[in-house]
Amino acid sequence: MRRGTRSMITRCIRIVQMLVSGRKVQAHTIAEELDVSHRTVMRDIDYLTTECDLPIAYDRPQGTYRFTQPLYKSPMVCLS
Repeated sequence: MRRGTRSMITRCIRIVQMLVSGRKVQAHTIAEELDVSHRTVMRDIDYLTTECDLPIAYDRPQGTYRFTQPLYKSPMVCLS
């Protein structure tokens, strides 16, 4: 796939999968894995937290993202 051709929903699902696995991930790691820019990752994470209301937090000292609580009550139905 060419750089930047993945849909936003595909990227967001992959970001959620990475975080659900318990990994603390850095934005540049996500960007490399998805083959998108750092800024695109930041927009996707912002979408997941604001529009989907997912409990994603940034740990500034480690420079990583993680879930702050389990997702059992956070269905991902924010597809608009």
